[in-house]
Amino acid sequence: ILDYQNTKANKCSTDNMITMTEDMKDIARKTKIETVSMKVITLVTLFFLPGTFISTLMSTDVFGLDYEGRREGNPYSRLSPWQIYLAMSLPLTAITLFVWAVFHFWEMRREKPKVREHRDIEYGHVEGGSVQKN
Repeated sequence: ILDYQNTKANKCSTDNMITMTEDMKDIARKTKIETVSMKVITLVTLFFLPGTFISTLMSTDVFGLDYEGRREGNPYSRLSPWQIYLAMSLPLTAITLFVWAVFHFWEMRREKPKVREHRDIEYGHVEGGSVQKN
């Protein structure tokens, strides 16, 4: 009788663990999808942020300084506002995206050993610091 109750309790516990594992895999899958969405939002933000900054900067009087009565003329007088905007925002956008890419790939490279170790543990087992496949 005790053996039967113990077996029944173990089966119930195993069923609960299987359900919890499936729930955790579902959460991990949803988290991965949300991570991709967050990366897209980050890239869109990084793409528009430098241009927004430059347009805000250009709306101030920095480029409309009064050069009357000075020996040197306005260095921006021969350029249209669009030329100034593009000359400043495109390189700044490229630099911003390049810096993000460097940090992103550096982080991915740093995470690769952790992912490999997790995969080895998931499909094998670790004994004495080395992974042995079943």
